[in-house]
Amino acid sequence: MIERAPYGFGRRMTKCAQFPNAWQYLTPNDIDLSKPCVICFGGNGTMTGSVANGMAKMAENFIDENSNSSQVDIYSIHYGGKLDATIGNLSYDEVEELAKGIFYRRLVDVNGEPLKIDEMMKNMRNVNMFTFCFGANIFKTIINNVAQYMEFSLGLEDEDICNILGQVFHLSYAPSTTQNKFTMNLEVKSLKDKLYDYKSEYSKYFNDDNQYSIVFGENTISLFVKQMADDESIDEHDIAIIKRDENGKTLSKNANVVADTLESVLKFAVNNSKVNNSNRDGFCFMPSLEAMASFVKSKLQDNSNKKKVIENETNRE
Repeated sequence: MIERAPYGFGRRMTKCAQFPNAWQYLTPNDIDLSKPCVICFGGNGTMTGSVANGMAKMAENFIDENSNSSQVDIYSIHYGGKLDATIGNLSYDEVEELAKGIFYRRLVDVNGEPLKIDEMMKNMRNVNMFTFCFGANIFKTIINNVAQYMEFSLGLEDEDICNILGQVFHLSYAPSTTQNKFTMNLEVKSLKDKLYDYKSEYSKYFNDDNQYSIVFGENTISLFVKQMADDESIDEHDIAIIKRDENGKTLSKNANVVADTLESVLKFAVNNSKVNNSNRDGFCFMPSLEAMASFVKSKLQDNSNKKKVIENETNRE
């Protein structure tokens, strides 16, 4: 029997002598439930702590938490699988361990008794997910497990389950599955990514100036991008395209707008978590889908205007 390497779970740290790689291995039960967090699930090639840490660093840069990491924790996972494998997965037990550590503990007290609904909602508003490709599949499986736990173990009704899990925000880049039906989701998709079966109506809403389209689902905003890479050889599915270099620029100049939008949205959700966490009188709802869409459109327009100014200044030179 071929030995299977387990998955790993860790937290982004400030680089120091104790954490030279700015990374600390933990377990899901080590998550500090009293603080807002971002939890990252990468693609199925995320097989090492180094790769998992890279995605956590991307989230850290998006929300500018490096200088204020005491307010928000950033976690990430790498997958398990056969030794020396390049593609990983999670076992049933590992999925359940993540579901318990991230979510179940936010729903019950120390004796395992259900909390009040508003307490559950406040706890869930502390969770912000950032996924890429296969990571969206894993998150969907986990959140479905949580919903079943809430129904069959805690006896919650469908409406309460949806209201509670609806406080979790999920940002995904190039997800390889349809989004889960419980959380609020914003997804970014490239038209060049062959993972998707595009319907003709998507192209009807493309803004010729900004080269994007926003499509609404029941709980999902889909941002379709016509072109992110200047070079046809660049893989637009690869999340590396929105990773910034030391100068704050992405692999392709066209991807800067997408990266800026993802940054703004994740920061928006995390700041809402901070306000929620500090509010002693209750909880602060996750903004509505309409409010989130208006925010996304404003950021896309801001970025488009900035791009025009830069292009005009370049042309004058």
